[in-house]
Amino acid sequence: MADLDACFAPEVKRAMDAIPAVVEGYRTVLALDPPNTSTALHPLVTAMGSAGVKNDEKSRGTWLASQVPSGTGNEVRKEKLLSIWRDAGLWLHPQGTLEQVLSLNTKGAGQAAKAAQESGPIDAVSGWCAYRLDLMGDVFALLEAAVEKIAHSLMEAQRLDSLAELRSPVGPTAKNDARIVRVDPVSPGRHRLTVVAPQEFSGHWLEFSRDTPSSALILNPPEAQDVDTK
Repeated sequence: MADLDACFAPEVKRAMDAIPAVVEGYRTVLALDPPNTSTALHPLVTAMGSAGVKNDEKSRGTWLASQVPSGTGNEVRKEKLLSIWRDAGLWLHPQGTLEQVLSLNTKGAGQAAKAAQESGPIDAVSGWCAYRLDLMGDVFALLEAAVEKIAHSLMEAQRLDSLAELRSPVGPTAKNDARIVRVDPVSPGRHRLTVVAPQEFSGHWLEFSRDTPSSALILNPPEAQDVDTK
């Protein structure tokens, strides 16, 4: 996990170029030849030069975070690159720096910890970390917390239409949430979340309606028919 300007660091470029999945993403998603990080960044670097951006990582990072013209090929390229890197285990803050993610004006562990307790862009970072990186913690406890959060976001969406049939996660973390669970409507106003990752907990499930209390949002083990079909 790093600030956005890290993509220009030579060591980051070398690390990404050494990952076959990243190289394949450069080749298939961006149609690059040669498929490497320097080639991927070249159009963005050229655009920065045309815009008069200073040739230092901080200035470049600021431009990438907030000054790439919207609706352009460069904006699309930036988003595709961030996605390729995230899939390979590298999160670069699209807002620029961690301070910008947390809306802080000064550095400091205390201020950051307090800001991180509030809902906001940091939720996407923490969701990605829990899914991709936390191999030492209690994975099932993390999974239950993540699934409960997904259920609550769906309940909130149902406030507009209590009988709505939702078939995917909603909200700012929907993309990451879709990697964790499948959403299925089971009856009017009632949905089931089925775990798809991590693999060792695949098939665990819970059902809920808009009025289900948090204490009832408990993951159940796979049902017999789920196990038989695997």
